[in-house]
Amino acid sequence: MKLKSLIVLLLTIVGISGAMFMAYKKVFHKQKKLPYTIQKPERRTIKKIIDTTGRLGVAEKVKIGSLVTGIIKGLYVEENDYVKKGQLLAEIDTGKDDTEVRSNQGLLDRAVAQYMYQKAYFARQKKLYQANQLAQDEFEQIERDYLTSKANLKIARAQLDKAKQEYENTKIFAKQDGIVIKVGVSRGERVTTDLDATVLFEIAKDVTKMEAKLEIDESNIGHVKVGQPIKFTIDSFPHKKFKTEVKQVSYSPKRKNGLFFYKATATVDNSEKLLRPGLSIDANIYVAKAQKALALTSHAFMISSRVLREIAKDFGYSFNPIDKQSFKKIKKETSQPVQTVWIVQRNGSVNAFVEKIVTTNITDDIYFEVTSGLSQEDEVIIDIEESGYLEEIYKKIFGNKF
Repeated sequence: MKLKSLIVLLLTIVGISGAMFMAYKKVFHKQKKLPYTIQKPERRTIKKIIDTTGRLGVAEKVKIGSLVTGIIKGLYVEENDYVKKGQLLAEIDTGKDDTEVRSNQGLLDRAVAQYMYQKAYFARQKKLYQANQLAQDEFEQIERDYLTSKANLKIARAQLDKAKQEYENTKIFAKQDGIVIKVGVSRGERVTTDLDATVLFEIAKDVTKMEAKLEIDESNIGHVKVGQPIKFTIDSFPHKKFKTEVKQVSYSPKRKNGLFFYKATATVDNSEKLLRPGLSIDANIYVAKAQKALALTSHAFMISSRVLREIAKDFGYSFNPIDKQSFKKIKKETSQPVQTVWIVQRNGSVNAFVEKIVTTNITDDIYFEVTSGLSQEDEVIIDIEESGYLEEIYKKIFGNKF
């Protein structure tokens, strides 16, 4: 009797334990974690910004060089001096002083005397010739001498003008009113006029107007247009933002360190006179902006379809990729960028990974503006856990060697 009671008790305990285990497993057992992350597109403002660098210069300035070669013998202005148009800035010693002027003046005086004599002589001989008292050959010789003296007079005057101009070029004058922002020579320095000609002075008409010269990489130049806003900083005032806009974009490329870039210029207000020529700047060009755009993170375009296929098999999901011909057709029909994303479609207990074609517009490199192909209700896959599934793919490719 006692043995029978003990057996019944043991069976009861086992039954209760089994029931408790099944209840625990049903209530507390965690479902298998999904190896992907989804995100719905959201409305946000997207700004396309190009980061670039450049330097500041004076917007309106003139460079003054020399038309003669020689030594600086007089220097009459310094940097930051205000000058008036026509003011004498420097003098150059060519080693000839005004000797050529005086020499050519003498040649001119001689040419004038010769011409006056030949003119009077020709007039007298012409009367004799007309009275048939002078042979034609002799008259033609007299006429030739007269015309030669007339031509020599013109040459002498031109040579004197040239000598005077060259002597005048030894004096360097200001071409406009303004402030001297650069003195490129010193007293006693030699001035050249060859291909590497010396710049003697730079004069700015107005230092309250500066010019930013920006270097735009060839990969970004297609986005830069006249009128786009610019914000920039300089090291001297790191917490101050200066604002301007694109004034001009060059068509001619420049080469630097083996790379090509294009110049964009912008006029900068310097009424506070904080900025100086030559300062380096860090600039942001705001090339595009979309407000309340349907936005999607860039991670959504980096999903591996091969890994996703393995996940679909593991979880019993349907797997519906885009037909390549459909993708090519849409890409051909639109001028906007065309990409694909994967979404999760739920229909009761049946889930599916569905690839969708989307067109995009501007991007800030974090978010893309989606112009077609998605709604705010779509559950877009933006990340997947690849490690275990990649092993399966590699095993299929390489077999047991992996």
